[in-house]
Amino acid sequence: MTPVKVSIMALLISTLFSSCATVGKNFEYNRSRELELGKTSKSDVLKLYGSPFRVGINSGALQWSYNYYTYNAFSDTQTKDLVILFDNDGKVKHYEYNSSYEEDKVKMLAK
Repeated sequence: MTPVKVSIMALLISTLFSSCATVGKNFEYNRSRELELGKTSKSDVLKLYGSPFRVGINSGALQWSYNYYTYNAFSDTQTKDLVILFDNDGKVKHYEYNSSYEEDKVKMLAK
């Protein structure tokens, strides 16, 4: 093989073995304790977490989603999601947090 072909092959192999991708913006779970139903406003949520990754409507209520996903070719995908629903006054009416990250599971299972 020519040196160029060897270099290309090495680059392809190293890319394959380091294949990793992230989607969304990382955020901390313990901040969700700062969300108070009926009190925390949309502007408060923006200060805490920044702009949502996704927005939508859930049963007529405005919904903001904060998501962070890590994909790796050789290990399990890790995900975490914070979904916040607002009432008609723009206050948090419901939120839920889910995570497959081990450190989050340890924290939540210890409660």
